[in-house]
Amino acid sequence: MFDNIILSLLIFFPIIAGITTLILPSQNKEAIKISSLYASFINLFFAGVLFYNFQNTSGFQFMINIPWYPQLGVNYKVGVDGISILLVLISSILTPFAILGTWNKIRDKHRAFYGALLMAEGFMIGSALSLDMFLFYVFWELMLLPVFLIVGVWGESKKLAITAKFFVYTMVGSLGMLFSMLYLYQAHFKQFGFYSFDIADIYRINVPIEYSAVLFFMFLAAFAIKAPLFPFHSWLPDTYTEAPTSGTVILSAVMAKLGVYGMIRFIIPIFPYTFQQYANLLMVMAVIGTIYGALLALVQKDIKRVIAYSSMSHLGYIVMGVFALNVQALQGSVIQMLNHALSTGALFLIAGFIEERVRTRKIEHLGGLMTQLPVLGSFFMLAMFSSIGLPGLNGFVGEFLIFLGVFGTSPILSAFATSSVILGAAYMLWMFQRVMFGKSEKEIKFDFKKLRANEILVLVPISLLIIILGVYPKPILNKIEPTVLSYIELIKTKNSSNNLALFK
Repeated sequence: MFDNIILSLLIFFPIIAGITTLILPSQNKEAIKISSLYASFINLFFAGVLFYNFQNTSGFQFMINIPWYPQLGVNYKVGVDGISILLVLISSILTPFAILGTWNKIRDKHRAFYGALLMAEGFMIGSALSLDMFLFYVFWELMLLPVFLIVGVWGESKKLAITAKFFVYTMVGSLGMLFSMLYLYQAHFKQFGFYSFDIADIYRINVPIEYSAVLFFMFLAAFAIKAPLFPFHSWLPDTYTEAPTSGTVILSAVMAKLGVYGMIRFIIPIFPYTFQQYANLLMVMAVIGTIYGALLALVQKDIKRVIAYSSMSHLGYIVMGVFALNVQALQGSVIQMLNHALSTGALFLIAGFIEERVRTRKIEHLGGLMTQLPVLGSFFMLAMFSSIGLPGLNGFVGEFLIFLGVFGTSPILSAFATSSVILGAAYMLWMFQRVMFGKSEKEIKFDFKKLRANEILVLVPISLLIIILGVYPKPILNKIEPTVLSYIELIKTKNSSNNLALFK
């Protein structure tokens, strides 16, 4: 019985909890925070149960297919495979950490803030589990609303302009994706005689070559903006910097991965021939993004902006592995989505903890914090080493598999991409040295020094995961591998049926 409802629980429990939070008495702020935290931990428990019972086989598991509007071919169809299960884990793990990370920073409108966080979790998980394109689009659009609220209400000085920019970018991309979905919906009817938004049915469509490129890039724009892939990244630094810490964590650690997930789930299987034509160009764009983001991170003066551009650079690795489309690279990209979420989420949370103490994020105004904050500095060092891919920590595993796979496809691009690893080590180590061991340009005044309980509850589990996944990633890789193998076989089969040779 539990197997039949687990996915629906993961989607709708946080949504219902978020709505319930909105109607709690506003005077009891502690009750609002505690109930929201309990709700997020309950959903994390559901995710743990799902992961434990997930079999290391290909195909979708725990599927539910309920007619929603059968005359239009719309169904409530959800399922989980070895790729989407990591998106569920990312969302479920990072949401309670995001709540704990801003436990003392939100001063007003607590109901709306924590309600928005919980609903965002439900909508993001819904996007990852949807196997009906219409259902996917509904969750895809809905997850933007709480994020707009979080950035627009609790952001910093430029929050209105930043929110408007983010809104325009995402809406333009989403409208293009909607147009492409409607075309595929009609194309399925013409080819098979009935309407369907089912992803399995959409995969069977033979898209005419003359329309394929336009539809392909409309889909790509929507997902590339969310990822964000160069040159669709210009909304990223301001939004990540101006958003409150929990909003930045949700944007960088979860929503960006859904952009990559969309590329895997939709773009390549539906348009394999067009992908073959533009694969090299897309990989070049990803490599440019990794190097460009790293170079920009080198010259930033704000901790959050350094991490923001670092996130852009590392997402370039992930997208590059997806576009390489072989077993090692794709498997590396999928596990790196989880690893990047942990390391980047930790770095943004630590930046928030530092700002809360010192009242600034300007690097030149910080310095010598290791003597004042040795425990926080140690967690900072671990997250920093994870981000630059130190062997033995989680960041190394995914990057190694990505570069191994990309080298087999394009040694030249792999060589260029590895240069950003050197740049990544440079900007991360330089930032850490200046903040923790450097000399501040002004006297630093602390409100408090010791780590609070909520901060320990955030940093200890993330740090343990960073170490465990670096030393022993096999359980995660075993979940991913069968799905990756069947996915690549799907692309081969579709190309063979159309007399197209994607793989030599």
